[in-house]
Amino acid sequence: MGSTTLRSLRAKLRRLATHALEKSNEAAKKGQMRKVQIPYLREKIAFKGSSAYQMYLTKEAIERWNAKDKEALLKAILSSKEGNDALEEIEKSHKGNSLLVLQRLIGSIIDGNDNEQSRLLADALARTLRGLPISRTLIAHLHGIEVEGSISTSSGLVLRRPVPEDVERSVHVELAAYNLGLRKDELPQAILIINRESRSEREMQHELRRTLAALRLYKIGEVTYSEYSITSDSVLDLGGTHRHLDTTHTAERYGVSEEEEDSFNSFLERVLPSIPSDWIDVPYRPSNEVAVAYRRYCDASIRDVPHKRIALAVMGLEALFLNKGADLDRKLGQRLARLMMYTGMRPNITYQNVTKAYSIRSDYVHGSHVKEEDNSESSGHQELNELMMYILNLLRKGVLFHIANPKLAKDKIIHYVEHTLIGMETAEKRIKSAMGRFESLEFGKIVSDALNTT
Repeated sequence: MGSTTLRSLRAKLRRLATHALEKSNEAAKKGQMRKVQIPYLREKIAFKGSSAYQMYLTKEAIERWNAKDKEALLKAILSSKEGNDALEEIEKSHKGNSLLVLQRLIGSIIDGNDNEQSRLLADALARTLRGLPISRTLIAHLHGIEVEGSISTSSGLVLRRPVPEDVERSVHVELAAYNLGLRKDELPQAILIINRESRSEREMQHELRRTLAALRLYKIGEVTYSEYSITSDSVLDLGGTHRHLDTTHTAERYGVSEEEEDSFNSFLERVLPSIPSDWIDVPYRPSNEVAVAYRRYCDASIRDVPHKRIALAVMGLEALFLNKGADLDRKLGQRLARLMMYTGMRPNITYQNVTKAYSIRSDYVHGSHVKEEDNSESSGHQELNELMMYILNLLRKGVLFHIANPKLAKDKIIHYVEHTLIGMETAEKRIKSAMGRFESLEFGKIVSDALNTT
């Protein structure tokens, strides 16, 4: 839509907003608009360690316009010249229920009873109807990550420690029995705030999923949410709180200290733009082996027995670094040992762990019994958990390596790594260059110390 059309729509909606506010104040003065008291209960929450408990409930009354009075005023405003002009302008291009759109706008103006807010509502509606971005805020309750204080990024992200007010609720007395009271698994471990200019709530949902993907790659952790809400000045937005019912499956969590703030901030700034769209699309449709590997990484982070999680992580590594053939465990171990050597990881340890994990993966996939010690506190069980975390970290690094080198195909990576094993200088230079991009993505370095040595 052209700017002239937007200007015309915005002008007519502003005139309607001014008219609605004037009529609302006039009706209130004449006693044609009366307020009623709606009884609510508000809970007071306190935190104790990783738990929360309800200290007490308080009664409060929230003032609302009488529904019948408000409906009568709304109809009168809609039938006015300002209402007809705005409706006619909206119907020129809007394919939905234009009358309902105006009812929402006028209702919000009457409820808000504020001149500046009325103008913002009118402007936001005009931009939304024309498919233009407006300011929106998403607030999500996260699990799987903990922060000590508050971290802000230049891209409009805020990640902070929760406070009791984040989980306190105020509900109508008749609904209190169903909506008050906090389960332990509902207590967020961090609060994420995303401020963005976006064209729709759907764009904000995509931004949430993109941010979760980046957070999962900073350290090993299945970062997820229990609920989120989106707010804006657009009356076309649905608003409300969206809840994710199952948050008890998060297996790994990590913390971000205040000392890490700079590195954490810069990691998000670098990685967020690199997250491919097919990682976050719903329904999930992976387009390549990197998307498959990322999904395996997420699956392996979910709470389950160690050998299953090891098998899933190895499948992710296979997607990144293996083709069909024989001696797959040996090939995967050699390739990862060589590649991760440039990050300072000891090749012999990498090779041993990968081949051992591959054996567990084969036993699991083919239905064989995976040997474990009976006692969960035994050294055997501890070693299995350590192996699981080692392989998960390899997969995390492998995924980051591939998204840092989007133009380097899987076959090329395998070719270069294989040829570094026989001392080909060209292959060595290619891999060092690729590892430089990886370390720049993960750590913000241009070239690591390991890459400067031959």
